[in-house]
Amino acid sequence: MKQGESQLSNKLKLDLATQYPSSRWWKNHGTEYSEAGISDITGCVHGRLCAIEVKFNNGWFSPLQVAYLKDIERAGGIALGFLKKNDEYYLIPTGAMGHKGNRHRELWVKLNYPGDLYMIFAWDVGDDLL
Repeated sequence: MKQGESQLSNKLKLDLATQYPSSRWWKNHGTEYSEAGISDITGCVHGRLCAIEVKFNNGWFSPLQVAYLKDIERAGGIALGFLKKNDEYYLIPTGAMGHKGNRHRELWVKLNYPGDLYMIFAWDVGDDLL
């Protein structure tokens, strides 16, 4: 993994733990024994599984990563991409991950990071988890 992406993943994990003090987050490190496409960060907030794939600048989501995130959604979890592009931050829904670049950019949610991290759950389940 690129150094910038790894640092961003670690920072995001810490910021999520601050935003949701009763949550549990862990960074997934790909090895030959891990599932292909597993998300960079996995967490549990109020009993809800959350999988986040982190991308930095020109990085994009591989087909295996998209498939993994869609499996999490089908199982009732929250799955999304977190993108830092230049100095802007975005949440990327799985429906906007199909092709590299700006596919379905209108679906991207721009964040005031880290202040808007509550949106990870607000856009999916409403304000009941806030």
